[in-house]
Amino acid sequence: MRRQLMRRAFDHLLSLALSRIAEACVERADLTRQRDLLHRKLTALKRGGWGFDVQEGEQPDPAALTTELDAITAQLGAIGSDAGVLRAHLGMVAELLGEADDQLRRDEITLYLDPMNIQRDARDPSARPLVFQELRNAQGRTAVMLPIAIVPAELPPREDFVTAAQRDPY
Repeated sequence: MRRQLMRRAFDHLLSLALSRIAEACVERADLTRQRDLLHRKLTALKRGGWGFDVQEGEQPDPAALTTELDAITAQLGAIGSDAGVLRAHLGMVAELLGEADDQLRRDEITLYLDPMNIQRDARDPSARPLVFQELRNAQGRTAVMLPIAIVPAELPPREDFVTAAQRDPY
């Protein structure tokens, strides 16, 4: 059971890493679109073609567009070049796994229930404490662990459906 819980925790950490990678890919696509748009505007300005719509009646400033284009290019560089995307993604996974304690925490929750399983105050003499393990991830999601054990010998015997169908034709 411990191995299965560790595997589920590892799988959950990997899913967090994949969501972080997906966010980076979306950000990268947005920055690429912005960079291309700004590059086209800058090229049009350099050619002297003022044919695109100008906001608020002002002519766009080529120096401001160049500065914004450089900022977007720097952000793209921080995310990683196309050749280094795999390395950047593996770096994200390694970083997240290195911060596993911060990404996935376990807390205890104690409920006090009476014989009819109604939650009561801790001082109530009929209440019995039940301790649950709550898992919290860095995204704020929570789950409560309730490990159970089923002994196969205590399960009812399997019914043979073929024999039952032959016995009762209708």
